[in-house]
Amino acid sequence: MSHRTLFMVVSASMLLAILACNAPAVRQTEIATPDELPTQISQNAVTATLVNPTAACPQAGEGTSAYLNREAGFCFLYPAELSLPPGDGRASDSVGLYGPPFPPDSMEPASVSLTVTYTGPAVYVSDSAEYADRWLDILMGEYPDKPQPEPTLVNGREAVMMRNLPGWSPIRTVFVVANGHQYTISVSPELGLITDLDPLARQTWDTVTDSIVFFEPTLVKEIVKSEDVCPQATAETQMRINLAHGFCFLAPVDATPDPLFLTSGFEIGPTGTHPEFSEVRVSLVIGTYGPASGATNPRDAAQGPLSSGVDLDTIQDITIDGRSAITYIDTDGPWWHRLAVVIANDTVYTINMNPYDQQQYPSMIPDADRLWETVISSLAFFTPFE
Repeated sequence: MSHRTLFMVVSASMLLAILACNAPAVRQTEIATPDELPTQISQNAVTATLVNPTAACPQAGEGTSAYLNREAGFCFLYPAELSLPPGDGRASDSVGLYGPPFPPDSMEPASVSLTVTYTGPAVYVSDSAEYADRWLDILMGEYPDKPQPEPTLVNGREAVMMRNLPGWSPIRTVFVVANGHQYTISVSPELGLITDLDPLARQTWDTVTDSIVFFEPTLVKEIVKSEDVCPQATAETQMRINLAHGFCFLAPVDATPDPLFLTSGFEIGPTGTHPEFSEVRVSLVIGTYGPASGATNPRDAAQGPLSSGVDLDTIQDITIDGRSAITYIDTDGPWWHRLAVVIANDTVYTINMNPYDQQQYPSMIPDADRLWETVISSLAFFTPFE
Protein backbone atom coordinates (compact mmCIF):
# COMPACT_ATOMS: atom_id res chain seq x y z
CA MET A 1 0.00 0.00 0.00
CA SER A 2 1.46 3.37 -1.01
CA HIS A 3 2.08 6.02 1.63
CA ARG A 4 0.33 8.59 -0.55
CA THR A 5 -3.08 7.07 -0.03
CA LEU A 6 -2.79 7.78 3.70
CA PHE A 7 -1.17 11.16 3.93
CA MET A 8 -2.34 13.33 1.05
CA VAL A 9 -4.97 15.92 1.83
CA VAL A 10 -6.80 15.74 -1.41
CA SER A 11 -10.33 16.65 -2.41
CA ALA A 12 -13.05 14.06 -2.85
CA SER A 13 -15.06 16.50 -4.89
CA MET A 14 -18.45 15.35 -6.16
CA LEU A 15 -18.60 15.05 -9.90
CA LEU A 16 -21.79 16.97 -10.46
CA ALA A 17 -21.06 20.41 -10.45
CA ILE A 18 -18.28 21.60 -11.77
CA LEU A 19 -16.77 24.37 -14.32
CA ALA A 20 -16.77 27.26 -16.51
CA CYS A 21 -13.16 28.16 -17.16
CA ASN A 22 -13.42 31.27 -19.37
CA ALA A 23 -14.40 34.88 -19.11
CA PRO A 24 -17.94 35.60 -20.32
CA ALA A 25 -18.32 36.92 -23.82
CA VAL A 26 -20.77 39.70 -24.61
CA ARG A 27 -23.99 38.11 -25.82
CA GLN A 28 -27.49 39.29 -26.61
CA THR A 29 -30.31 37.87 -24.55
CA GLU A 30 -32.18 35.14 -26.39
CA ILE A 31 -35.94 35.70 -26.22
CA ALA A 32 -38.27 32.71 -26.19
CA THR A 33 -40.10 32.25 -29.49
CA PRO A 34 -43.76 31.19 -29.67
CA ASP A 35 -43.00 27.51 -30.25
CA GLU A 36 -40.73 27.50 -27.17
CA LEU A 37 -43.37 28.84 -24.82
CA PRO A 38 -45.25 26.53 -22.43
CA THR A 39 -48.87 25.88 -23.35
CA GLN A 40 -50.02 27.78 -20.26
CA ILE A 41 -48.49 31.03 -21.58
CA SER A 42 -50.23 33.42 -23.96
CA GLN A 43 -48.39 34.18 -27.19
CA ASN A 44 -48.46 37.83 -26.09
CA ALA A 45 -45.83 36.83 -23.52
CA VAL A 46 -43.24 36.92 -26.31
CA THR A 47 -43.62 40.68 -26.50
CA ALA A 48 -43.63 40.90 -22.70
CA THR A 49 -40.24 39.20 -22.47
CA LEU A 50 -38.65 42.24 -24.10
CA VAL A 51 -39.43 44.09 -20.87
CA ASN A 52 -39.81 41.24 -18.41
CA PRO A 53 -38.25 37.91 -19.44
CA THR A 54 -40.05 36.11 -16.62
CA ALA A 55 -43.36 36.78 -18.41
CA ALA A 56 -42.70 33.57 -20.37
CA CYS A 57 -42.64 31.49 -17.20
CA PRO A 58 -45.29 28.76 -16.90
CA GLN A 59 -48.17 29.09 -14.46
CA ALA A 60 -48.94 26.39 -11.91
CA GLY A 61 -51.92 24.16 -12.61
CA GLU A 62 -53.60 21.23 -10.93
CA GLY A 63 -51.01 19.04 -9.24
CA THR A 64 -48.07 21.35 -10.02
CA SER A 65 -46.24 24.23 -8.40
CA ALA A 66 -44.15 26.93 -10.07
CA TYR A 67 -40.59 27.94 -9.28
CA LEU A 68 -38.72 31.06 -10.41
CA ASN A 69 -35.05 31.94 -9.96
CA ARG A 70 -34.36 35.38 -11.40
CA GLU A 71 -30.68 35.33 -10.43
CA ALA A 72 -29.95 32.08 -12.25
CA GLY A 73 -32.29 32.72 -15.17
CA PHE A 74 -34.80 29.86 -15.08
CA CYS A 75 -38.35 28.99 -14.08
CA PHE A 76 -40.28 25.72 -14.26
CA LEU A 77 -43.16 23.63 -13.00
CA TYR A 78 -42.72 20.67 -10.69
CA PRO A 79 -45.04 18.11 -9.04
CA ALA A 80 -46.75 19.56 -5.97
CA GLU A 81 -45.57 16.53 -3.97
CA LEU A 82 -42.05 17.97 -4.00
CA SER A 83 -41.09 20.67 -1.52
CA LEU A 84 -38.27 23.02 -0.64
CA PRO A 85 -36.30 22.04 2.46
CA PRO A 86 -35.95 24.49 5.36
CA GLY A 87 -34.07 27.58 4.33
CA ASP A 88 -35.61 27.59 0.83
CA GLY A 89 -33.27 24.87 -0.45
CA ARG A 90 -31.57 27.10 -2.97
CA ALA A 91 -28.45 29.11 -3.53
CA SER A 92 -28.40 32.05 -5.89
CA ASP A 93 -27.45 29.73 -8.74
CA SER A 94 -29.39 26.54 -7.94
CA VAL A 95 -32.40 24.97 -6.28
CA GLY A 96 -33.04 21.58 -4.71
CA LEU A 97 -36.50 20.08 -4.20
CA TYR A 98 -37.37 16.81 -2.50
CA GLY A 99 -40.23 14.35 -2.46
CA PRO A 100 -41.71 12.64 0.60
CA PRO A 101 -39.51 10.09 2.41
CA PHE A 102 -39.81 6.42 1.48
CA PRO A 103 -40.44 4.32 3.46
CA PRO A 104 -41.93 7.08 5.64
CA ASP A 105 -41.03 5.37 8.93
CA SER A 106 -37.47 4.42 7.93
CA MET A 107 -34.45 5.74 9.84
CA GLU A 108 -32.71 6.33 6.50
CA PRO A 109 -35.49 6.90 3.96
CA ALA A 110 -34.95 7.58 0.28
CA SER A 111 -36.72 10.31 -1.66
CA VAL A 112 -36.92 11.76 -5.13
CA SER A 113 -34.69 14.81 -5.42
CA LEU A 114 -34.50 17.43 -8.14
CA THR A 115 -31.65 19.90 -8.63
CA VAL A 116 -31.50 22.65 -11.24
CA THR A 117 -28.22 24.56 -11.40
CA TYR A 118 -26.85 27.49 -13.35
CA THR A 119 -23.18 26.63 -13.82
CA GLY A 120 -22.06 29.84 -15.51
CA PRO A 121 -21.47 31.45 -18.90
CA ALA A 122 -20.84 29.03 -21.75
CA VAL A 123 -17.48 30.50 -22.65
CA TYR A 124 -15.71 27.25 -23.56
CA VAL A 125 -18.62 25.59 -25.38
CA SER A 126 -21.18 26.67 -27.96
CA ASP A 127 -23.97 24.17 -27.42
CA SER A 128 -25.32 21.45 -25.15
CA ALA A 129 -23.45 18.63 -26.89
CA GLU A 130 -20.09 20.36 -26.42
CA TYR A 131 -20.94 21.08 -22.78
CA ALA A 132 -21.72 17.41 -22.07
CA ASP A 133 -18.61 16.19 -23.93
CA ARG A 134 -16.35 18.60 -22.08
CA TRP A 135 -17.90 17.62 -18.75
CA LEU A 136 -17.20 13.96 -19.50
CA ASP A 137 -13.60 14.62 -20.54
CA ILE A 138 -12.74 16.77 -17.53
CA LEU A 139 -14.69 15.12 -14.73
CA MET A 140 -14.86 11.49 -15.79
CA GLY A 141 -11.81 11.22 -18.01
CA GLU A 142 -10.24 8.42 -15.98
CA TYR A 143 -13.43 6.43 -15.35
CA PRO A 144 -13.39 3.08 -17.17
CA ASP A 145 -17.15 3.01 -17.72
CA LYS A 146 -18.28 6.43 -18.85
CA PRO A 147 -21.98 7.15 -19.26
CA GLN A 148 -23.22 7.48 -22.82
CA PRO A 149 -24.52 10.92 -23.85
CA GLU A 150 -28.07 10.77 -25.22
CA PRO A 151 -29.52 13.60 -27.33
CA THR A 152 -32.84 14.83 -25.94
CA LEU A 153 -35.06 17.91 -25.79
CA VAL A 154 -35.70 20.22 -22.86
CA ASN A 155 -38.86 22.19 -23.58
CA GLY A 156 -38.04 22.01 -27.28
CA ARG A 157 -34.40 22.97 -26.80
CA GLU A 158 -31.60 20.58 -27.79
CA ALA A 159 -29.89 19.04 -24.78
CA VAL A 160 -27.86 15.97 -23.76
CA MET A 161 -28.85 13.48 -21.06
CA MET A 162 -26.66 11.05 -19.12
CA ARG A 163 -27.94 8.23 -16.91
CA ASN A 164 -26.52 6.71 -13.72
CA LEU A 165 -24.00 9.42 -12.92
CA PRO A 166 -22.23 8.81 -9.60
CA GLY A 167 -23.62 10.35 -6.42
CA TRP A 168 -25.19 9.26 -3.13
CA SER A 169 -27.54 7.38 -5.43
CA PRO A 170 -27.28 7.13 -9.23
CA ILE A 171 -28.34 10.38 -10.89
CA ARG A 172 -29.93 11.30 -14.19
CA THR A 173 -28.68 14.64 -15.51
CA VAL A 174 -29.38 16.72 -18.57
CA PHE A 175 -26.89 19.33 -19.83
CA VAL A 176 -28.28 22.45 -21.48
CA VAL A 177 -26.78 25.56 -23.02
CA ALA A 178 -29.35 28.34 -23.28
CA ASN A 179 -28.88 32.04 -24.05
CA GLY A 180 -25.11 31.58 -23.83
CA HIS A 181 -25.26 30.04 -20.33
CA GLN A 182 -24.81 26.49 -18.97
CA TYR A 183 -27.38 24.60 -16.90
CA THR A 184 -27.85 21.12 -15.47
CA ILE A 185 -31.07 19.43 -14.42
CA SER A 186 -30.68 16.35 -12.24
CA VAL A 187 -33.07 13.83 -10.70
CA SER A 188 -32.20 11.01 -8.34
CA PRO A 189 -32.49 8.17 -7.78
CA GLU A 190 -32.21 7.06 -11.37
CA LEU A 191 -35.35 5.42 -12.72
CA GLY A 192 -35.45 1.70 -12.05
CA LEU A 193 -33.32 1.83 -8.92
CA ILE A 194 -36.21 2.09 -6.42
CA THR A 195 -39.38 1.04 -8.20
CA ASP A 196 -41.70 2.61 -5.61
CA LEU A 197 -40.14 6.01 -6.36
CA ASP A 198 -40.22 5.60 -10.15
CA PRO A 199 -43.67 7.19 -10.72
CA LEU A 200 -42.77 10.42 -8.91
CA ALA A 201 -39.25 10.46 -10.40
CA ARG A 202 -40.67 10.10 -13.90
CA GLN A 203 -43.34 12.73 -13.25
CA THR A 204 -40.72 15.11 -11.86
CA TRP A 205 -38.39 14.62 -14.79
CA ASP A 206 -41.11 15.06 -17.41
CA THR A 207 -42.78 18.02 -15.70
CA VAL A 208 -39.57 19.98 -15.24
CA THR A 209 -37.92 19.25 -18.59
CA ASP A 210 -41.17 19.95 -20.49
CA SER A 211 -41.84 23.28 -18.76
CA ILE A 212 -38.53 24.92 -17.92
CA VAL A 213 -37.89 28.34 -19.47
CA PHE A 214 -34.46 29.98 -19.54
CA PHE A 215 -33.86 33.74 -19.61
CA GLU A 216 -30.87 36.02 -19.07
CA PRO A 217 -29.66 35.54 -15.46
CA THR A 218 -29.09 38.58 -13.27
CA LEU A 219 -26.38 36.76 -11.32
CA VAL A 220 -22.95 37.86 -12.52
CA LYS A 221 -20.40 35.06 -12.40
CA GLU A 222 -16.91 36.43 -12.86
CA ILE A 223 -14.91 33.95 -14.89
CA VAL A 224 -11.11 33.73 -14.89
CA LYS A 225 -9.81 31.74 -17.84
CA SER A 226 -6.96 29.29 -17.43
CA GLU A 227 -5.13 30.62 -20.47
CA ASP A 228 -5.07 34.09 -18.93
CA VAL A 229 -3.30 33.09 -15.71
CA CYS A 230 -1.44 29.80 -16.14
CA PRO A 231 2.37 29.92 -16.36
CA GLN A 232 4.27 28.82 -19.43
CA ALA A 233 6.63 25.86 -19.21
CA THR A 234 10.32 26.45 -19.85
CA ALA A 235 13.23 24.17 -20.69
CA GLU A 236 13.62 23.48 -16.96
CA THR A 237 9.92 23.08 -16.08
CA GLN A 238 6.69 21.37 -17.07
CA MET A 239 3.15 22.66 -16.60
CA ARG A 240 0.22 20.83 -15.02
CA ILE A 241 -3.38 22.10 -15.24
CA ASN A 242 -6.41 20.84 -13.31
CA LEU A 243 -9.59 22.10 -14.99
CA ALA A 244 -11.88 20.36 -12.52
CA HIS A 245 -10.50 22.23 -9.50
CA GLY A 246 -9.25 25.40 -11.15
CA PHE A 247 -5.47 25.50 -10.68
CA CYS A 248 -2.25 25.17 -12.65
CA PHE A 249 1.44 25.14 -11.75
CA LEU A 250 4.95 24.33 -12.87
CA ALA A 251 7.18 21.48 -11.69
CA PRO A 252 10.83 20.71 -12.42
CA VAL A 253 11.26 18.94 -15.72
CA ASP A 254 12.76 15.88 -14.01
CA ALA A 255 9.70 15.41 -11.76
CA THR A 256 7.32 12.59 -12.70
CA PRO A 257 3.49 12.63 -12.41
CA ASP A 258 2.22 11.08 -9.20
CA PRO A 259 0.46 7.91 -10.44
CA LEU A 260 -2.40 8.40 -7.97
CA PHE A 261 -2.91 12.11 -8.75
CA LEU A 262 -2.05 12.57 -12.40
CA THR A 263 -3.59 16.04 -12.75
CA SER A 264 -2.52 17.45 -9.40
CA GLY A 265 0.75 15.95 -8.20
CA PHE A 266 4.38 15.10 -8.93
CA GLU A 267 7.09 12.88 -7.48
CA ILE A 268 10.77 13.73 -7.50
CA GLY A 269 14.17 12.48 -6.38
CA PRO A 270 15.46 9.13 -5.16
CA THR A 271 13.37 6.27 -3.84
CA GLY A 272 13.77 5.22 -0.22
CA THR A 273 12.33 2.57 2.06
CA HIS A 274 10.30 2.41 5.25
CA PRO A 275 9.21 -0.52 7.47
CA GLU A 276 5.54 0.19 6.68
CA PHE A 277 5.87 0.85 2.93
CA SER A 278 7.56 -0.89 0.04
CA GLU A 279 8.93 2.37 -1.37
CA VAL A 280 9.03 6.03 -0.39
CA ARG A 281 9.57 8.98 -2.69
CA VAL A 282 8.92 12.69 -2.26
CA SER A 283 5.46 13.51 -3.60
CA LEU A 284 3.68 16.87 -3.78
CA VAL A 285 -0.08 17.00 -4.36
CA ILE A 286 -2.44 19.96 -4.58
CA GLY A 287 -6.00 19.32 -3.46
CA THR A 288 -9.10 20.95 -2.02
CA TYR A 289 -10.02 20.70 1.66
CA GLY A 290 -13.54 22.11 1.34
CA PRO A 291 -15.46 25.36 0.88
CA ALA A 292 -14.04 28.52 2.44
CA SER A 293 -17.60 29.81 3.09
CA GLY A 294 -16.53 33.38 2.55
CA ALA A 295 -13.38 33.21 4.67
CA THR A 296 -10.29 34.93 3.26
CA ASN A 297 -7.76 34.36 6.05
CA PRO A 298 -6.13 30.93 5.60
CA ARG A 299 -5.60 30.66 9.37
CA ASP A 300 -9.37 30.83 9.87
CA ALA A 301 -10.10 28.36 7.10
CA ALA A 302 -7.39 25.84 7.99
CA GLN A 303 -8.73 24.69 11.36
CA GLY A 304 -9.00 21.12 10.08
CA PRO A 305 -5.47 20.82 8.67
CA LEU A 306 -4.05 22.58 11.74
CA SER A 307 -5.96 20.47 14.27
CA SER A 308 -3.26 17.87 14.98
CA GLY A 309 0.38 17.07 14.39
CA VAL A 310 1.34 20.63 13.43
CA ASP A 311 4.49 22.23 14.81
CA LEU A 312 3.01 25.66 15.63
CA ASP A 313 6.48 27.23 15.64
CA THR A 314 6.79 26.43 11.92
CA ILE A 315 3.63 28.30 10.77
CA GLN A 316 4.63 31.15 8.46
CA ASP A 317 2.65 33.66 6.41
CA ILE A 318 3.47 33.58 2.71
CA THR A 319 1.88 34.68 -0.57
CA ILE A 320 0.67 32.31 -3.27
CA ASP A 321 -0.66 33.76 -6.53
CA GLY A 322 -0.97 37.12 -4.80
CA ARG A 323 -3.13 35.64 -2.03
CA SER A 324 -2.46 35.31 1.67
CA ALA A 325 -1.35 31.78 2.55
CA ILE A 326 0.36 29.87 5.33
CA THR A 327 2.97 27.14 5.32
CA TYR A 328 3.88 24.78 8.14
CA ILE A 329 5.36 21.42 9.11
CA ASP A 330 3.19 18.49 10.21
CA THR A 331 5.05 15.94 12.32
CA ASP A 332 2.18 13.44 12.52
CA GLY A 333 2.58 10.04 10.87
CA PRO A 334 5.66 8.01 10.01
CA TRP A 335 7.49 11.08 8.65
CA TRP A 336 7.20 14.86 8.48
CA HIS A 337 5.11 16.69 5.89
CA ARG A 338 5.53 20.19 4.49
CA LEU A 339 2.17 21.86 3.78
CA ALA A 340 0.60 25.12 2.67
CA VAL A 341 -2.98 26.42 2.74
CA VAL A 342 -4.41 29.11 0.47
CA ILE A 343 -7.93 30.28 -0.39
CA ALA A 344 -9.16 30.81 -3.96
CA ASN A 345 -12.52 30.35 -5.68
CA ASP A 346 -14.05 30.40 -2.16
CA THR A 347 -12.29 27.06 -1.68
CA VAL A 348 -9.56 25.97 0.73
CA TYR A 349 -6.67 24.54 -1.26
CA THR A 350 -3.89 22.48 0.33
CA ILE A 351 -0.38 21.77 -0.93
CA ASN A 352 0.99 18.65 0.73
CA MET A 353 4.54 17.39 0.24
CA ASN A 354 5.89 14.30 1.97
CA PRO A 355 8.16 12.97 3.16
CA TYR A 356 9.94 16.14 4.20
CA ASP A 357 12.05 14.69 6.97
CA GLN A 358 15.64 15.77 7.50
CA GLN A 359 16.32 13.02 10.03
CA GLN A 360 14.91 10.02 8.14
CA TYR A 361 15.47 11.08 4.53
CA PRO A 362 18.14 13.81 4.39
CA SER A 363 19.13 12.94 0.83
CA MET A 364 15.61 13.76 -0.37
CA ILE A 365 15.55 17.33 0.97
CA PRO A 366 17.35 19.13 -1.92
CA ASP A 367 14.95 17.72 -4.54
CA ALA A 368 11.99 18.32 -2.25
CA ASP A 369 12.95 21.98 -1.78
CA ARG A 370 13.38 22.41 -5.52
CA LEU A 371 9.95 20.93 -6.22
CA TRP A 372 8.32 23.00 -3.48
CA GLU A 373 9.76 26.32 -4.60
CA THR A 374 8.89 25.69 -8.24
CA VAL A 375 5.28 24.84 -7.45
CA ILE A 376 4.65 27.56 -4.85
CA SER A 377 6.13 30.31 -7.02
CA SER A 378 4.11 29.33 -10.11
CA LEU A 379 0.76 28.15 -8.71
CA ALA A 380 -2.18 30.07 -10.20
CA PHE A 381 -5.95 29.77 -9.86
CA PHE A 382 -8.81 30.17 -12.32
CA THR A 383 -12.52 29.42 -12.42
CA PRO A 384 -13.13 25.64 -12.22
CA PHE A 385 -15.24 23.97 -14.89
CA GLU A 386 -18.77 23.28 -13.74
